[in-house]
Amino acid sequence: EALWVCSNIFSDVKMKMSHKRVMLFTNQDDPHGADPTRAKTARTKANDLRETGIYLDLMHLKKAGGFDISLFYRDLISTVEDEDLGVQYEASDKLDDLLKKVRAKESKKRALCRLNLKLGENLTLSVGIYNLLQKAVKPAPVKLYRETNEPVKTKTRTFSRETGCLLLPSDTKKAQTYGNRQIVMEKEEADEIGRA
Repeated sequence: EALWVCSNIFSDVKMKMSHKRVMLFTNQDDPHGADPTRAKTARTKANDLRETGIYLDLMHLKKAGGFDISLFYRDLISTVEDEDLGVQYEASDKLDDLLKKVRAKESKKRALCRLNLKLGENLTLSVGIYNLLQKAVKPAPVKLYRETNEPVKTKTRTFSRETGCLLLPSDTKKAQTYGNRQIVMEKEEADEIGRA
């Protein structure tokens, strides 16, 4: 059922995404052990997700007796081109281990450039160069509306102090004091100075 829910969530998203990924956190290596019909349904749904461009990654936790990927998850996990295998063979028993694995999957690995090495008359080898270390930048905070959890769009309106009337952008000017003189500029002029 979790794969159905993920499929429905991704189908409701209207904006274009660079990649779609579902991370499965579990300590059950055979969740449908007694029910082969449900296991087959899950495998079919995983294949459907893969065909629509949604990739599954397994982040399994340690369990007594070990975690056997071959029982169920080996067929579900998919790989993206130019990316390491979606299966993490080392099970995690600490939150720090899980966070490292999740952060490693956060940024999509793209080749910085590709080199064609000509080894002979009819033999060419292509090599991709990747940046393995990259400084992580904390994203800017996004204000959300409490009721719907949607991003808030801000609108700024300027009012006259004397009359209280709404001012249009063409009614306002920017000024800068140099020496004892106040220099008034149009908004476009101020923007040009900021770009210079």
